[in-house]
Amino acid sequence: MSEKLFLSGSLEPPGDKSITHRALILSSFIKGEMSVEGALLSQDCLSTIRAVRTLGLKIKISGVGPSKRANLLIRGGGIDSIALGKKPFLVEAANSGTTMRVLAGMLAGRSGIFKFDGDASLRKRDMTRVLEPLAAMGAQVQYHDVPGKAPFTIQGGNLTGGDFALDVNSAQVSTALILAGLSAQGKTSVCTRDLIRDHTTRMMTHLRLPFETENNGLKIIVECLQGDLRARDLQVPADISSAAFFMVAALLLQSSQIELLGVGLNPGRTLVLDVLKAMGGDIELINERTYGLEPVADLKISYSGQLKGTTIAPERIASGVDELPIIALAMAFAEGTSVVRGAEELMQKESDRLRLICENLTMLGINVEQHSDGFTIHGSGPVKHPMNITGLWKCDGDHRLAMTGHIAALISGSDLQIESPESVDVSYPGFMIDLRELTCEN
Repeated sequence: MSEKLFLSGSLEPPGDKSITHRALILSSFIKGEMSVEGALLSQDCLSTIRAVRTLGLKIKISGVGPSKRANLLIRGGGIDSIALGKKPFLVEAANSGTTMRVLAGMLAGRSGIFKFDGDASLRKRDMTRVLEPLAAMGAQVQYHDVPGKAPFTIQGGNLTGGDFALDVNSAQVSTALILAGLSAQGKTSVCTRDLIRDHTTRMMTHLRLPFETENNGLKIIVECLQGDLRARDLQVPADISSAAFFMVAALLLQSSQIELLGVGLNPGRTLVLDVLKAMGGDIELINERTYGLEPVADLKISYSGQLKGTTIAPERIASGVDELPIIALAMAFAEGTSVVRGAEELMQKESDRLRLICENLTMLGINVEQHSDGFTIHGSGPVKHPMNITGLWKCDGDHRLAMTGHIAALISGSDLQIESPESVDVSYPGFMIDLRELTCEN
């Protein structure tokens, strides 16, 4: 691999995955027709589209671009129009934890029988963080194989609201319980310890769905929804989680300078931006504005020479847990020591990301210490390109690890074998196309 590769040009990353999921699921509450502009058509989001179509939503897809951004026209008949029957509805979530957890919350309050299943990876993931609170509200949950994991069936209806202080700072769990509360008798409150992404409440405000907040927005209170919501159009900004891979590559590859356009900067999602700037990354926010319901900006990223190590406080983890694999790669080639603690959630993702981050960086020759809740990375300093390492970059079917592996191969000048490279389609189907588009050679 040439040692003269660098990144140059501009790119609009794909639509935000979290926002696309929530737009699709919340549209189940609307009566009428609404458009969603710039939605993501990754494998995860397609799982949600299939699921809500099964439940009765009509969705027309148009304007599909190379990064699988598209416009959706959604027609809903209101929450009571969900076609219910005696036979169970199958919600096939494939690899999507968001599809499974959030729809479990929404459907737990509906009169019906709903069976949830997923692929081999999703079947390994813990679902008790959602299903135990739903059971406490009155949902009947039956596990078909392993307790706490898919496949499972929910017999919904007759929920009673409750007060939930979440042990884990999960926007998925928070959203699931909020949606369950919209079909429950009495009030339901959901409280997180730290700041998380607030896409759900932004959409609720936009759709004029009533709720209250306390404790600086960390506590959300809802009551049973009376009547359908009026359809209102939505716009989806570019996903900062997808932008993060190019941010790190540009900071580490000499002569690089790129612009990433229209990137969402939700206050609960800015960990990667804050950490890279704290490490000395040359990142400039241009044309800050509001797009749809979210703050966005164009990001100008330039090669920064020597990054320096940093520490991420545990209370910040929730604002960027999905970006920790690519952040760890930046830490690996920084000067000094970086510490990440309070990141147990890494072990609850599509893979054991905590273990695989450490194993992959060790394969690159980086000094890494794995802890029960994080890692310490003793950075090697700027990349001595080319490193010419050959080895297997382990992913265990995890899309974010696969994309991190491709960036690791690029910046190190190494011929790495990326395990399960097709997994990038889960969140970023056009990743390799966009990476090639930005990659230049002197």
